[in-house]
Amino acid sequence: MAKGISALAVLLLLTLSVGAARGIVIDRVVAKVNDEVITLSEVQEKGMPLLSKVRGSRSENGREVQEAEKEVLNRLIDIKLQLQDARSLGLTIAEKIVDEAVENIKKKNNITQEALERMLVEAGTGIEAYRNEIRDQYLLQRVYYFRVITSAKVNAADIKAYYTEHISEYTSPGKVNVFQIFFTVDPGNPTKREDVVRARAMEVIERISAGEDFAILAKAYSEGPNASLGGDLGFFKRGEVLPVLEEAMFSLESGQVSDLIRSKAGFHILKVKEHIYPAPLPIEKVKKDIISIIKKEKAEDNYGKWIKELRQKAFIEITYDL
Repeated sequence: MAKGISALAVLLLLTLSVGAARGIVIDRVVAKVNDEVITLSEVQEKGMPLLSKVRGSRSENGREVQEAEKEVLNRLIDIKLQLQDARSLGLTIAEKIVDEAVENIKKKNNITQEALERMLVEAGTGIEAYRNEIRDQYLLQRVYYFRVITSAKVNAADIKAYYTEHISEYTSPGKVNVFQIFFTVDPGNPTKREDVVRARAMEVIERISAGEDFAILAKAYSEGPNASLGGDLGFFKRGEVLPVLEEAMFSLESGQVSDLIRSKAGFHILKVKEHIYPAPLPIEKVKKDIISIIKKEKAEDNYGKWIKELRQKAFIEITYDL
C-alpha cells in the first residue's frame, strides 16, 4: 500500500503544508483530464519539493527541471483520474472526518482556527480549498483501498509457491561448533620460533591422538581465546573466520580433530564438536512475512493496472509543452 499512496499523495495529509508562497507565474492550462484541467501553478505548487530539490542540485540544468515538471504533471493527472474514479463509484468523505483532520493539524502545530486561516490566506489559498485538499487525500486512500488492496488477496497456494521459489532465502545457514588449541609464533622470541612452536604443537596432537581430552589440553596449552573454557570458540558460519580455518572447520565431521594448521599468527589445532547443517525454516514461521511480501507485490501490480486502465479510458490532452 505504501508505494501506491506515495504515488498518490502530493501533500502530506496531516501536516500543515501552507508555508511555501506561490511563485509569480503567468498561469495557464497545461493539461485536460476528461472535464477537468491542470494549471501551471498547480504543477509548480504541488511539485515544489521535487522541483526545489532538482533546482538545488549541483548538476541542475533546464532539461532536468523540465523532466521533473513532467513527472509532477503525470502524478497530478493520475490523481485527477483516481478522484474521478472515486466519485464515479459514489465514494464520499464525511465532513466529520475533515473536521477531525483540521483539528489534528491545529493541535499538532499549536495554532488557532484564526491563525490557520490567516496562514492559508498568506499562502494564496483559503480554508475551504484546504479542506477540499484534505478531503481529496482521504478519498484517494479510500478508492486506493477499494481498487487495489481489496483485490490483493493471498491464498495458501500463493504462500506455498513463493516459499518454494525463494526457499534459499528461508534456509538457515550451516554452522559449526569449534574448539581450538592455539600456539603463537613470534620470530623475535626464541621460545616462540616457528620450529620450536611446531614441535610443541605436534606433541599436543599426539596426546590428543592417544586419547587425552581436548578441552583439558586446551586449558593447559592454548594461547587463544576461551582457553579457560577448553578452547570453545562457539558456532561459526561460513565467511566468519579465516579461509584456511574455515576450510578445515567445515571439512571435519563432528568429533574429528584437524591436522596442524598454520596461519599468520601461529598454529591451530581445531576440533569440531557439532555441525548444524543448512535447513529451511518451517513455512509457518515465515508465513506472515511471505503474506506481507505477496500483498505488497499484488498491490503494486494492481495499482499499475488500475492507472493504466484509467488512462486508457480517459481523455487526456497536454495543452502546454513544459
